Amino acid sequence: KKKRAAIVKYRLLLFVTGGKMISEKVFLHNLGKEICEARKRLNMSQAELAEKADLSVTYISKIECGRRNFSAYTLARISQVLGLSSAQLLEAACEEKRILARKKIEELLMGYSPDEVEDILHIIRTVNELIAKKTA
Repeated sequence: KKKRAAIVKYRLLLFVTGGKMISEKVFLHNLGKEICEARKRLNMSQAELAEKADLSVTYISKIECGRRNFSAYTLARISQVLGLSSAQLLEAACEEKRILARKKIEELLMGYSPDEVEDILHIIRTVNELIAKKTA
């Protein structure tokens, strides 16, 4: 059952990404965006993140804009300051197609009332539960 679940996840991943590897440029952009969003959720400035991670503000700015490649050690320092694991940030950065899908879903839901959105979310949760039961 676990092997089948892994195959289903792999097929879903290929479907979502179109079977393509993510480009370095897109990856760095997505990773920078995730770092920026995590920092903002903590109401932290770039200067505060830079100071706590022992990096320059310019370096943080370039990372967040996706214009700077950086080491795993730097990612670990930034992640620690943000209270996240490096894996969480990396996983989010690899979700290029998922980010686009999320935007499309948001656009589709814009015309619905809050109650209708809740109904739609309930349907999605039910489908997720059914899939989880089948793959368990």
